[in-house]
Amino acid sequence: TTASRKHSLCAWTILGEEVLVIPDASRDPRFRDNPMVWEGDLPIRLYAGAPLVTPRGYCIGTLCITDTRPRDLAREERATLQDFAALVMDELELRRHHRELSAQVDWQRRELNDLQQQVAHARVLEAVNELLELPLSPQEATLAAAALVGEAVDADWTGLVSLRGEDLAIQVAHYRPDLSPALLAFAERLPHLPGGLTRLLCESTAVTHLDDYAAHPAALPEAVAAGLR
Repeated sequence: TTASRKHSLCAWTILGEEVLVIPDASRDPRFRDNPMVWEGDLPIRLYAGAPLVTPRGYCIGTLCITDTRPRDLAREERATLQDFAALVMDELELRRHHRELSAQVDWQRRELNDLQQQVAHARVLEAVNELLELPLSPQEATLAAAALVGEAVDADWTGLVSLRGEDLAIQVAHYRPDLSPALLAFAERLPHLPGGLTRLLCESTAVTHLDDYAAHPAALPEAVAAGLR
């Protein structure tokens, strides 16, 4: 159940550090106008509450019991209530530590992933640099570099596209072994298809990144049908 702090008997418990016992709330002047004591089907008479205190000394709530009959709690019963409150705090602290450890593990996992990516990128740059020492033509070196980059970023498909006049030429540098045959077949047909985003980009000097190929006005229906996303 919930109650406003104005009417909650627990508001008095959190003011101290010990178990608060009110044997008969109807006789306590603090609660003579309290609706929780005088109204409803289960009016409170006995109230006993133990504060829930964090290791840093902050009271975050209470563990309480109530009864509709006036009575007092024995010393052993008060100690039991206090022990239960301590168990509740142990569980809450355990959950807090678990969340903090989970967040730390996630952060370390992200850091490790970033480090692995940096190492992979460094290896690609090193391999590309080694290409410059090989007796390759600029086109051969660029194609080999594209293959290295495609493998490093685990791209579905990587290639070189060149446009001379209206003639489009495509050289495949890398593709995943499990790439859809429909996409491979589309890549082979692409030079013979009019229009399309590829021809448009050949005239651009800026890097282009698309999250949704099909939404672009120049997207080819054949590409969308083949599964290009």
